[in-house]
Amino acid sequence: MTLCGFIIAVMMILTINVTISVSTAQHHLQDMQTRVSQLKTSNTSHRQEANELQSRSRLDKIAKANGLVLSNDKIRNVDK
Repeated sequence: MTLCGFIIAVMMILTINVTISVSTAQHHLQDMQTRVSQLKTSNTSHRQEANELQSRSRLDKIAKANGLVLSNDKIRNVDK
C-alpha cells in the first residue's frame, strides 16, 4: 500500500513537471512566431522601400536633376 502511494506521488510530480515544461515550450514557440511575423512585416516594408527607390521615374528624375540624359541610340541589348 505504501509502495503504491509512493509510486502515485512520484507520477504526480512527474506529470506536473512535464506540464510545466510543455507550457514553457509553448510560450517560447509563441514568442518565436511573433518574432517571425515581425521580421516578415519588416522584410516586406524594406522590399517595398527598395522597389520605390529603384523605380524608373525616380531614377530619371535624379538623372535630370544632375544633368544626365538617356541616349537610346547608344544602348544595345545583347543576348547570349
